[in-house]
Amino acid sequence: MFGHRPTCAAVDRVDLEVGPGQVFGLLGLNGAGKTTLVRMFCGLLLPTSGAATVLGHDVRRAGRSIRATVGLASGEERSFSWRLSARRNLSFFAELHGMRGAGARARVDQLIAMLGLASAGERPVGGFSSGMRQRLALARALLHQPPLLFLDEPTRGLDLRASDDLLTLISGDIVARQGATVFLTTHRMEEAERLCTTVAILHDGRVRAVGRPHALYAGLGLAPHYAIRLAGPPPALPDALRSILPDLTLVGNGATSTLTFSDRPGVLHALLSHLATASAAICEVSARPPSLELVFRHYTQTDDNPPSTTYAQETLPEGHL
Repeated sequence: MFGHRPTCAAVDRVDLEVGPGQVFGLLGLNGAGKTTLVRMFCGLLLPTSGAATVLGHDVRRAGRSIRATVGLASGEERSFSWRLSARRNLSFFAELHGMRGAGARARVDQLIAMLGLASAGERPVGGFSSGMRQRLALARALLHQPPLLFLDEPTRGLDLRASDDLLTLISGDIVARQGATVFLTTHRMEEAERLCTTVAILHDGRVRAVGRPHALYAGLGLAPHYAIRLAGPPPALPDALRSILPDLTLVGNGATSTLTFSDRPGVLHALLSHLATASAAICEVSARPPSLELVFRHYTQTDDNPPSTTYAQETLPEGHL
């Protein structure tokens, strides 16, 4: 747990535990404290109070051991020499990790190929696109095969295709094949929904909620929404049916109409049965699941009474990774 006086806190009383072999998502708006927290966990910044261990190493006393063990790739990558080639940059960082000779060359070659940089391996990094630099940063972070990888907004500045390629690499190669644990910070909910087993929502330096996405949905009473599209106007609905559809909305233009409503036990079956009995022409039934965006908006609201911290699974012990 990290703690500061709330009047000057970058992060305040953060309490997290991350299990192995998963993608853990730390979600927050810009300025929420995500990068500060990552820098603490990576041994790059000392907390003013509190305690945490990363892979068994105390962040206050064993920063060098942590930095030698974990990997870090940031969306604001500035550590490369732009005059050197991708291969020479990676060889330099491999030597910093004590990797030399044929083994280091083989590892650099493997990562260049895995990250789709084979055709650019001998080119100066200064001519790389943002997506290529991000992949190179990931290659550098993976050089020493870290069991724990910190990715601080890794898709920042990337276009849709480059982002998609990077997320596929994270889920497919790094986690599924190599078995690494990934600590991902992002403010993009679609990334978290695609990758994360567990998420924490950080707002104004404090963790507001922690849990698996489905548990966070349930905790806020969020349910799937259904849409039923009909040919022509809908039939009249009896009062008994309307009473179990308090949020039913209807949009129509005469030729077609669409009924939308949130899921409750038995509601979909009851409405479909009524429509069938009334001989309504059903064109399509679709479902929209609850989203992390709704959860995120709830816990990052900026009113005078922000939500208190919610743990969707169980209260977590002091911060360990």
